[in-house]
Amino acid sequence: MNNNIQIDFEFLKNAYKIKGLFRLHPELLIFMYLVYLNEYDEADNWVKSCDGNLRTILQRLESASYIKIISEIPDKMCEEILDFKPEFTNLLPLSSNQGIESWIKEWVELWPSGVKAGSYYVKTSEKDILPRMNKFIKKYKFSKETIIAATKQYLAERKAQNWAYTTCADYFIFKDNVSRLAGYCTNLGTKSQDKTTDFSKEV
Repeated sequence: MNNNIQIDFEFLKNAYKIKGLFRLHPELLIFMYLVYLNEYDEADNWVKSCDGNLRTILQRLESASYIKIISEIPDKMCEEILDFKPEFTNLLPLSSNQGIESWIKEWVELWPSGVKAGSYYVKTSEKDILPRMNKFIKKYKFSKETIIAATKQYLAERKAQNWAYTTCADYFIFKDNVSRLAGYCTNLGTKSQDKTTDFSKEV
């Protein structure tokens, strides 16, 4: 086991103050924390040390509304199995969630009201966006400033095209485990050549 991993026990203490979480064993909370840190091998080792079953643990956490299983469950923990729900991420210390809650409203307000992609409005709620943005930052490590600037660039391009082919905000962060936001962050400041691909939410 990696001896450099540090578990924030303030997080565990806070978790046990929340109604309902007291029914979860500390082992499950530590498992979620390891997965959130992308320490998948350590999470698997933790499951084995507790004589647990990965499928059973994930299904139990989903039934408790802390995660959403988004793919088939393999034998070992890996990146694209689940999304964390705010019920879990809101418990994380500020250093872990990088203060996303402090600026997620600002990001959502960048999106135009009343504009639709198919039958869906492109502007979605903070509650829907927060788990995806947590996942995005955990994976790509871009700063708030880069994310805001990249999103403004994307929206300016779409506005110039009368919002044609504008993707929904949640799908802009991730769609089918691919992130258009990551592409804009990586190429920030360059002129987009994409004029045809429709990443809007399907009807």
